[in-house]
Amino acid sequence: MGLFGKRRDDPGLPADIVERVLAYIRTETRSPNAPASFDAAALIYLPLYPLAKADPAGFTARLAAAVLPAGGEAARGGARLVWDLIDGPDRTDPNYLAMLDAGLIWLRSTGVGMAYLTGFEVEHWHTTRGVGNW
Repeated sequence: MGLFGKRRDDPGLPADIVERVLAYIRTETRSPNAPASFDAAALIYLPLYPLAKADPAGFTARLAAAVLPAGGEAARGGARLVWDLIDGPDRTDPNYLAMLDAGLIWLRSTGVGMAYLTGFEVEHWHTTRGVGNW
């Protein structure tokens, strides 16, 4: 055990995870705010895939704890990242659902049309909010 009972080999997220997730979602969605160059392999997939694969629920919980306080765009990026990194993410995981909900609420508030949502985002919105409520 390390200081304050935290294990030293705890597979924590990078300190700059929120910035990485924002760059990731902006690049994935071709946002005008996307960074000019973003190496998703080096900054997202290589360091985060092993963490997500080893403990999907723990990874999702730690990611949600990091991105939810940062706001809707970061939350949307977190939900998309879980979807991309974890084979068949647990669609009932409350941390995943919290990111997905916060991201969709943020996206709707920006005036983006439903045509810009992915299939699983549309499905979730219709299931939780009803068809025609976008």
